[in-house]
Amino acid sequence: MTSLLKDIFKGNFLLKSLSCLMLWDEVVSDTIKKHTKPIKIQRKIIYVSVDNSVWANELNYLKEDIIKKINDKSGEKVITDIKFKVGDIEE
Repeated sequence: MTSLLKDIFKGNFLLKSLSCLMLWDEVVSDTIKKHTKPIKIQRKIIYVSVDNSVWANELNYLKEDIIKKINDKSGEKVITDIKFKVGDIEE
């Protein structure tokens, strides 16, 4: 993320939360990116669409690490949980 965007997000929690959706692609592997799509953030929870139940189950084991990476990159505890739901990941 550019320093300009970091400056914009710095003072606004809503904008920081939204930036976490952009951070998803930075903190997860290319393999995970192929099977997921972050949908929204609500009450410090990222909702992520996953293309099948096997990936949803696997990602539940990885979510603490993903949360930590997102919060570290954002510089604040912006995310407390991730909810995975099987659904469409196409844009």
